[in-house]
Amino acid sequence: MRHNTLFLTLFLLTSLLCATTLHAHNDGMTMALQIVDVENGTLIVDENSNVCLTPASITKIITTATALELLGPDFKFETHLAYDGKVENGVLNGNLYIIGGGDPTLGSVYVQNNGFLEKWVDAVRKAGIRQINGAVVADATIFDNMPIPSGWLWEDMGNYYAAGVFGLSVYDNMISITMTTQQSGSKPNVVDVTPAIPDLQLDNQLTAEGNSDEAYIYGVPYNNQRLMMGTVPTNKSKFVLKGDIPNPPLLLATQLSETLTNNGITVGKPATDKVNNKEERTTLCTIQSPKLSDIVKETNFRSLNHYAEHLLKFLALQQGKEATTNNGTEVVKIFWKQRGIETNTLFMLDGSGLSPHTAIPAKTFNDILQYMYKKSKNRDVFMQSLPVAGESGTVARLFKKTALEKKARLKSGSMSRVQCYSGYVNYQNKTYAITVMVNNFDTKRSEVRSMIEKRIIDAIIKK
Repeated sequence: MRHNTLFLTLFLLTSLLCATTLHAHNDGMTMALQIVDVENGTLIVDENSNVCLTPASITKIITTATALELLGPDFKFETHLAYDGKVENGVLNGNLYIIGGGDPTLGSVYVQNNGFLEKWVDAVRKAGIRQINGAVVADATIFDNMPIPSGWLWEDMGNYYAAGVFGLSVYDNMISITMTTQQSGSKPNVVDVTPAIPDLQLDNQLTAEGNSDEAYIYGVPYNNQRLMMGTVPTNKSKFVLKGDIPNPPLLLATQLSETLTNNGITVGKPATDKVNNKEERTTLCTIQSPKLSDIVKETNFRSLNHYAEHLLKFLALQQGKEATTNNGTEVVKIFWKQRGIETNTLFMLDGSGLSPHTAIPAKTFNDILQYMYKKSKNRDVFMQSLPVAGESGTVARLFKKTALEKKARLKSGSMSRVQCYSGYVNYQNKTYAITVMVNNFDTKRSEVRSMIEKRIIDAIIKK
């Protein structure tokens, strides 16, 4: 007992020293922290919890919680293969359509949702079609034609984590650019792009430099020009830079058209993403996504912007609105307002938190966490979608070798000068909703994380 008391005393002194030192060098830093006992609503800590701060990726907590409540954990997205016109003597006098359903998982590297091209070819064969006089058409019109949320930054667009949001998405809307690098100051050589994008133009302005990985891709949806700038490590036989697919619907239509041709089914016209009519169509095949519960878990464990943004747009559609980002955020606000949660200060510009203009109070996160714990029938699914601190996901190192290791399920959020965590802590048979948000720090991120750990441990253990 004596050793435990000594340890706690030293820990508290270290915590105080760390916090004092950090604040001394962070005059402009803002920190919000709220800790609530979810069983009885008792406030354990409440600091700046009503201040709107940039949340980064903890925004996904709000998006995924709303999706589970409105769609249900067993919901599945659907992508349909269909045709219009008539089939006569093995000839389709019409077009073949890939009809997007807003599924973010088609061909995703994070879930098992592959083999769709082969399934579509088999479906065409079974329909007796040997020749298509029309084209393979990608129909992504379930969503609007604005793939990028208005709050995203130019410097992010073109990179894999800021891929556009389409009604028909594939392969996480992500390309892998493989290159070899040599001595410092040299230009790397691009040796492969997967998947292959017809007419993709890469302006390679990269430079090899030490062990540096500060490479970025710049570009916009629907445009095949991509600028690669920054530095990559020297003397690498294989270095992979990930970017976005400029036009995923068109890529998928092109791939299916080529696959059909390679399997002896001729296609008369080039693949297109232009939908000129929506005449009556006959469905040949339907591809379903994994359950929403699995999608939500991947979203929160891996912090997938791509998944979160698709969920947000689909929420608008599910509520009878046009599938836009703005309508999705409005659905979120209405849903939580109807459940007694203040949303006037919920300034949400996207579903993933990539926008630095999103601003949400810590209290709003905690209110939603408490609702999901106390009132939602999806409590267990939601909680299990959050990574375990000290063990998994983006919080694998948080609370490592502390009293809270493996006792917290938290979503992290970080961007330039932003570090946030939100979720649950279970300690001595009590469950706490916790949200901590730190903005505008000018010290090392590791020091901020240490401060956050100490503040939370201090608050819970002292209690």
